[in-house]
Amino acid sequence: MMHLKRVIISLLVVCASPTAGQNMERVRHNIATLCSPSMAGRGYSGKGDKKAAQWIAETFRAIGVKPVGKSYFQPFPIDVNTFPSKMKLVVDGKKLQPGRDFIPSPVSARGKGYLKTIFLSDLARCTDSLIDRLKQINYKKKAILFNLPDYYQLLETCPELVHQLNQAALWIGITDPLTAQIGEQALSPPFLWVTKEVIDSSAQRIRFCVKNQLKKNYITQNVIGYIKGTIAPEKFIVFAAHYDHLGTIGKGIYIPGANDNAAGVAMLIELAHYFSEHPPALSVCFMAFSAEELGLLGSTYYVQHPLFPLASIRFVWNLDLVGTGKEGATIVNGTLHPKEFQRLQRFNDSLQALPKLVPRSPAANSDHYPFSTRGVPSFFVYLMDSSYPYYHHIEDKADKLPLTGFEGLFRLLVAFTAQGVR
Repeated sequence: MMHLKRVIISLLVVCASPTAGQNMERVRHNIATLCSPSMAGRGYSGKGDKKAAQWIAETFRAIGVKPVGKSYFQPFPIDVNTFPSKMKLVVDGKKLQPGRDFIPSPVSARGKGYLKTIFLSDLARCTDSLIDRLKQINYKKKAILFNLPDYYQLLETCPELVHQLNQAALWIGITDPLTAQIGEQALSPPFLWVTKEVIDSSAQRIRFCVKNQLKKNYITQNVIGYIKGTIAPEKFIVFAAHYDHLGTIGKGIYIPGANDNAAGVAMLIELAHYFSEHPPALSVCFMAFSAEELGLLGSTYYVQHPLFPLASIRFVWNLDLVGTGKEGATIVNGTLHPKEFQRLQRFNDSLQALPKLVPRSPAANSDHYPFSTRGVPSFFVYLMDSSYPYYHHIEDKADKLPLTGFEGLFRLLVAFTAQGVR
């Protein structure tokens, strides 16, 4: 019986192996397009999100992916803090580069000034003597410097001191590496994150200028289309990938987001090409979500306002961080759905698609999660390569992506989908 199962799986793999659709030259071109300056980091200044969404919709249309309803777009409102204007930071006469030497905190308000500095040490300890010392300092018209991890520890242990520190004209958190984020609010005082390579406790004078733009009820959009199934069109396999990223860090400087997540969108497009030429038994839906970086807002909005019943979805594949792969793939929810993971593992063994598959327990770390909380079976797949260090970083560029496991993952997804989900 086990021998017969292996034969059937091998036949399914052979039949499902893609003979058309995947084109690595096209993949690289699409990733480069999404990471181009015109897309402005696919954020919410310079209409980056809208340009990316329009490009994805036009690409879907050209392939033959149809909208679910009258439009590819599912609009929804967000609040988002942006940094569209030029910013400046000078430390003891040395001008620092935004994006490389410093970035704004995602919740930074605007401000400017020429300030003396105060370095606050030992914040993580939060002893009575530290509290007394910090309360005696005059922070007005000062820039306070601290190690960023210590500040987060202070928030947990001595939150009452934050009000005292709010009297400062500028906060500077010293950290390494710089890992950008995006936020929904703007809080005073202005807050910059600076790499420890260019600043330390000896800094004396700071000149800075930061201008933010807090956008309330900004309308962004998911982009959704499908290919109709040939046998059970009322049932769906969903491939999802967020297209948004972190946008601009001042005028003309942006975070490209090649691995996170232009590569995931490029995978959606390759799958769309394949299934347009090889119609599957079940309908296949492609969901490009916005506002993932703000806290899974696009996928959360979708499950609250589904375009077809969630119960009709047989499986969700969330594709995020799929531009590497030298060390294989992690499958979030792999432990939650062991039968599906075992089936995927058998396909991987037959295809020799990826070096290894690692099952991981459920986590609220990408757009699979809102579906999973509604009982929709889902995997979040990300590829692994410890030699690629650029996460939420200005160097996450299209030309740096190795795409080592991209083709293997594509073949694995096609094989699994061609078999169907029991």
